[in-house]
Amino acid sequence: MDTLSDNSIMLKVKAGNLQLLGLLFERHHRRLYGFLFHVTFHKETAEDLVQQVFYRVLKYRERFTGEGGFVNWMFATRSVTVGFSYNFGTTIKNQRKHDTTGADAEASRVKN
Repeated sequence: MDTLSDNSIMLKVKAGNLQLLGLLFERHHRRLYGFLFHVTFHKETAEDLVQQVFYRVLKYRERFTGEGGFVNWMFATRSVTVGFSYNFGTTIKNQRKHDTTGADAEASRVKN
């Protein structure tokens, strides 16, 4: 299976062989995590977003046509954009409210 292209694997996933999504995850989750961590600078947020991306890849597999590359499709679909927009904004806001060790805590100490 390692010799199959990403597109071939995704077309098989689309056809119902859902176990093969794990192979795509193994091939691409580190790269996706790296991108998301670079953008969010938060380990847990990046991990959550990777999960959401692959959940959406599975959910929207019927939309995959095989034209272009799988990675391009994965990034171009709402997989990253919707998950990132929603989670990044709400997660970072919530973290800042509860941040007692970072810059917010330091700013509080300086004020007092």
